[in-house]
Amino acid sequence: MADPDTPSRRGVRRIGKGTFELMKLTEELPTVLFPIETATRELDSKLVMASALAAEGCRSIVGHKETLKEIATASKRLVWQGKSLFSARSDDHIADRLNERSSAIMFIHDEGGMHQVKAWDHHVLKTHRIEHLRKRKMHRVCVWGERQKHLLSSYASELQDAIVITGSPRFDLCRPQFDWVTQQKSDEKRDEYGPYILMCTRFGTANHSQGTGDPFRRKMKPTLWPEGMGQKGIADVWYAKWHRDVHDFADFVVLIKGIAVDNPTHTVIVRPHPSENLSFYEHALSSFKNVKVTKEDSVLPWIRSADLVIHSNCTTGIESVLAGRPVLNFLPASDTRSEFDVEVAREAGYTVASIDDALQKSADFLSGRAPAHVWSNHAQTILHNLKGETIPILVTETTNVLKEAGITSSAIQLPKRRAVRSAISRLVRGPSTTYAASKRGPLERSYIENFLEQCRLHGAGRGRVRLSTKEYVVVEPS
Repeated sequence: MADPDTPSRRGVRRIGKGTFELMKLTEELPTVLFPIETATRELDSKLVMASALAAEGCRSIVGHKETLKEIATASKRLVWQGKSLFSARSDDHIADRLNERSSAIMFIHDEGGMHQVKAWDHHVLKTHRIEHLRKRKMHRVCVWGERQKHLLSSYASELQDAIVITGSPRFDLCRPQFDWVTQQKSDEKRDEYGPYILMCTRFGTANHSQGTGDPFRRKMKPTLWPEGMGQKGIADVWYAKWHRDVHDFADFVVLIKGIAVDNPTHTVIVRPHPSENLSFYEHALSSFKNVKVTKEDSVLPWIRSADLVIHSNCTTGIESVLAGRPVLNFLPASDTRSEFDVEVAREAGYTVASIDDALQKSADFLSGRAPAHVWSNHAQTILHNLKGETIPILVTETTNVLKEAGITSSAIQLPKRRAVRSAISRLVRGPSTTYAASKRGPLERSYIENFLEQCRLHGAGRGRVRLSTKEYVVVEPS
């Protein structure tokens, strides 16, 4: 007898030995789509959301955004929870397709508040694609904090009733109650490297994987900015940021050298930002035997086993503080520093303004003399996670949206793919070398099944894998 969970028995048609043409899911459950842009950063939190929604009787599909766009445009009566709704190249927008097909939209951005002080308003309006949002039906615009809600409401009053403060689910996973998410990997890293210091960089501006000039090509596009911000305004902000980041980058590399020399019994784990050129650090630090440069895994397992985390204006610093680790924030002194520092991240950890100060405080913190961290009220208005949880809020808002939109079942059409055809397509196109493609790898069913089992064991939900491919996974109530 065939396994009742195999695709051929579960509403998916077999087309040949070892390959399937995926058609439709026969059971019509209310369905939520969770698009992923960077798997190492987003997958775990979206699986927790999927498992929590399964406990509410919902199906979720978690996967790479390109594939989920195909599903969204072919299906009916579902909920899209994420960004990637608008095309920069044409007038064919996923948001319009969703509205046409009686689906609901919950817009939430994965970079909802981490922008430099000087241009914070402009960045929030730009990343939230405010001119597009205000022209379409949005069931929810989920923002990270009170300040974003005030800004968006004042700019587009017609969205005021749809805007809700949720925070970001990935920051929830940093909290102690989610230690189980990374426990095994954290233990493995500690066993492999012994005591280590984690140093996280964020210098894509100065050290981009696609070349040092690539950020200018992408950022200097006035059409992507809100009205009223002309080319000179964009150039003034961007060139000033580049100037500050290049200096910070150079100082941080010298600091890595100092930390490695001063702490020979610790491994120094250097973790570049996903956008950065890994080989630069490998070459620059190759003579230090206690330095390891890696982008392996999510950053959270590395954080949880680190004796000390050092960053510079980096979101990783926020995650590290929430995880209860000793944290140093390296912000080299400058008269214009505050204008170009990143909101919230600039408060993450104890601030040091020079290499000498950083080396001294590192020694203090490794000796157990790290002060307790206190977030300012200002930071808490930008990121709700600093004072409360996000996942329960998002689960409640999602179930409310399903009721408001009258979605009790979703008609899901899955993408039609043949293994042979996909292989030929990849051969013709050649390997992808873009930054976007480098952020997404294949989804592993064994990892996802184990993760959902841990969600059940720790009371975080009741999901199980219904169907899995390298590009997406279907999670349903168990």
